[in-house]
Amino acid sequence: PLDLEPIMELGKKYKIPVIEDAACSLGAEHKGKKVGSLANISVFSFHPRKVFTTGDGGLIVTNDQNYAELMLSMKKFGSGLTPESKPGFIRWGTNYRMSDILGAVALGQVRKIDKIVNDRIEKAMIYNELLKDVEEVRIPEITEDSKSNYQTYAIYIKKGNRDSILDKMRENNIEVQIGTYALHTQPFFKNLKRVGNLENSLALFNNLLTLPLHSELSKDDQILVVNTLKELL
Repeated sequence: PLDLEPIMELGKKYKIPVIEDAACSLGAEHKGKKVGSLANISVFSFHPRKVFTTGDGGLIVTNDQNYAELMLSMKKFGSGLTPESKPGFIRWGTNYRMSDILGAVALGQVRKIDKIVNDRIEKAMIYNELLKDVEEVRIPEITEDSKSNYQTYAIYIKKGNRDSILDKMRENNIEVQIGTYALHTQPFFKNLKRVGNLENSLALFNNLLTLPLHSELSKDDQILVVNTLKELL
């Protein structure tokens, strides 16, 4: 989770609301507080690749009643009460309503949130132990005052070609993936302003490797993943 305290202080100073992209972070915590309670508005994703999914869509949370009422209106075509206290369409809006069926799917998972997140943490700790002496990689580091849901277990390849390793892992029927994109390398963003050479973004884009992490993954599976990785390195 991101340490939002310095950003929230800036928001208060300049009277700017802070909207947090918390897409991957449902169930994570920072300094004992749940992600979603740290910013003025937090946005979660229920995309299929997320820890909690309804197939797609998402969730927005806020502790501000005005923001909540505004978003409720916007997701229902901008509906609300006119100055004459009659129902009408009073602002921009569209159809962002989640169906009851998908809502039930989400609730079923959220009721097991601690079990699901703790299972992922346990599996991440197994990876940490298996990889701790592998000099060619760097494992993810979580600060002591945070709790991650390990949406992604991504390692940094310090020595070796990430793309070659990725291809060969897949040839061994181990589904791995890159860790992230460097947006400034993507066609849509190529003409936008950038500051500096963005070397960290490029390094992560070129060297992060995401290892399998899901509910049916066994310890034997993880040992196989790591042993195959070691051989390729």
